[in-house]
Amino acid sequence: MTRFAIAMLVSALLTLFAEQASAEGRRVALVVGVGAYQSVPKLPNAVNDANAMAELFRASGFEVVTARNDVSNLEFKRAIREFEDAANESDIAVVYYAGHGIEIRETNYLIPTDAKLINERDAEDEAISLDRILNALEPAKRLRLVILDACRDNPFAGKMKRRVATRAITAGLGKVEPQQTDTLIAYAAKAQAVANDGEGAHSPFTTALLANLAVPGLDIRLAFGRVRDDVLKATNRQQEPFVYGSLGGGTVALVPARVQTAALTPMANTRTAEDLAKSDYEIVERVGTKAAWEVYLNTHKAGLYADLARVQIAKFASVAPEGVTRVAARTEPGFPSEGGTQVSPRTDVPAVLPAPKPTAAEIRAWDKLKTSTDAAAIRKFIDTHASSPLIPEAQDRLATVERLAREKEERVRQERDVARLREEDERQKKAAEAERKLLEKEAARQREEAEKAKAAEAARQKAEAQAAARQREAEERARAAEAAARKREEEETARLAEMARRRKEAEERAAALAAERAKIEAEIAVRKREAEEAARAAAVAKAAREAEEKARQQALKDQQRQDAETATAAAAAAAASAAREAAERERVKAAETAARQKEAEDRRKAAEAERAKAEAAVSAEDKAAAEAAKVAEAERRKAKAAAEAERRKAEAAAEAAAEQKAERAAAARRREAAEERRREAEEAAAANRRKAETAARRAAERQAEQAAALPTSAAAPRPPPRNRPAPAPPRPPGRGPPRRRGCAPRPAPPRPAPAAAAVVAVVRR
Repeated sequence: MTRFAIAMLVSALLTLFAEQASAEGRRVALVVGVGAYQSVPKLPNAVNDANAMAELFRASGFEVVTARNDVSNLEFKRAIREFEDAANESDIAVVYYAGHGIEIRETNYLIPTDAKLINERDAEDEAISLDRILNALEPAKRLRLVILDACRDNPFAGKMKRRVATRAITAGLGKVEPQQTDTLIAYAAKAQAVANDGEGAHSPFTTALLANLAVPGLDIRLAFGRVRDDVLKATNRQQEPFVYGSLGGGTVALVPARVQTAALTPMANTRTAEDLAKSDYEIVERVGTKAAWEVYLNTHKAGLYADLARVQIAKFASVAPEGVTRVAARTEPGFPSEGGTQVSPRTDVPAVLPAPKPTAAEIRAWDKLKTSTDAAAIRKFIDTHASSPLIPEAQDRLATVERLAREKEERVRQERDVARLREEDERQKKAAEAERKLLEKEAARQREEAEKAKAAEAARQKAEAQAAARQREAEERARAAEAAARKREEEETARLAEMARRRKEAEERAAALAAERAKIEAEIAVRKREAEEAARAAAVAKAAREAEEKARQQALKDQQRQDAETATAAAAAAAASAAREAAERERVKAAETAARQKEAEDRRKAAEAERAKAEAAVSAEDKAAAEAAKVAEAERRKAKAAAEAERRKAEAAAEAAAEQKAERAAAARRREAAEERRREAEEAAAANRRKAETAARRAAERQAEQAAALPTSAAAPRPPPRNRPAPAPPRPPGRGPPRRRGCAPRPAPPRPAPAAAAVVAVVRR
């Protein structure tokens, strides 16, 4: 026979258990864990709790287990709608929720990841009401169960706005009385209490649920009673779970009495060869036939459980008259027996003759050895009396002695392991303390760097502000210089236009003066001609006067002729008088012409002086404009140089700020690395502590199993088992107080007693 045969047996047993579970009714479950909230701090254990509960329901034979984690509002509602279809025609329907809950206006709400809850009206749209969950469970026939592991110190309650100032918004779920029959609602903590999130992988409430909820045949009310006791014990009576609703008088078990569930322990996935041998032994023990024991021995040929299997085969030597074999029932905490003794079905084992009785010498020799712990002496008895009927008992005693010796060696080894783990824990504690001091120094250095960076940042901001102010001032000066330059340009343009206008006016005046001079010169020429004519007239007059003198003389001479020529002489005198008057007029006219010429010459000279003065003014203004342009250009260059210097200073300040930012990022990375090293040290210390506790628990389990498996014939006193648990290593430094979902620190749970770590049946899948 090979291990394949045992696998077939296991498959047959699982099929049998599945058929029994189907006969008990259809069971469905919806599991929701919400921890990655977007508007409030995350819950570290909600998703872990939900995954563990989903695994528990699957291992308990639930037909449908719907698991959803970190769901949004729409995903939550869609999961409920899908679960409503699964709950139709079901006998037991369960909803488990881990996350935040809140009560508004006497209505309880479960909060998805994308809820913001700015005011109380948002809850109807952004959250899921508990009544919606209860309506989804309504089709179940025997049991409707809602389990809420919701933290009551809810961060949403403090920030929500209320429409009515006197209306209360509680921090968690409020008291509820379900209207449906056969309905229970289990809270992790009753009203006005705080539910802890837990220090380990699960909250205290979920840890108690995993240990008690799936006990086969256990009434659900008793199961929650055990959950309450475990949580009170784990939290030093600070958290008390509470259940609302009621059931009838019959027994309502979440898991049928004949369905075994897999043990959900942290070591379930790391089983050794000894664990496999133990698991196979328990499966074959439930079958209880000789053929099954032979299959086991063909697979596991050595070891404690192989010796126990041989003892079980030896018991088949005595067969009851009815042809049935009775096997002692296994009493296990949390797995109550229904009939005391398990009766295997009729087998085709042939009847055998009664065994011969031992001789008196064999009895005397065995009486000396049956309480002995000398394995060599017992082996010598077996070799000497190989055909004695006492050989099975001797072999049983030998197996017991060898087992006790192995247990002693195992205890010594475990003590050495515990001491080694304790030393390792101490070393890790010292390393963690050194790491903590290093982290403190690093934190102090980082704080100093942060302060320096802050001061540098302030200096940079101040420098940037000063640079910006100087740049603004330079820009304002540049703008003022540009405005002044534009104003000077405008003034220069106006001045040039005025000068052009004046030059044009001067040219016009010069042209007018030239025209006037030409006119005057023409007048002078006319008057000169007139003067020449007057001179000629004067010459004629002179000639006339000379002629008159000659005539007077001639008259004197020719006095006789004067009388004759009196009329002619009078006419000549009148002509001479007229010539004199004409000459006088010519002389006056010539004087006036000379005066006008002098006046025109004076005006010409004044116009030339005015033109020279205007040209000098224009030249001076041109020179002043050139000087102003040079000054403006110098001011512009100076402003540009100042702006460039300020820009370089700003760039230098920005580079310094970037370097400080890079240094801060490097410091943050160093802090993260130090935090990662601290977490690794804590995890290593926790792993060592769990190893020590697991080693102590395994030792206690093996002692309990081996003590229960000893044959009744060995009535000799046994050494008392060492039930004292190994001391738990101290908590590594830096772990801090227990985490909660936004709540007060959770007290450290007490160490489990060895009796609570008794054997749990494991069905190998």
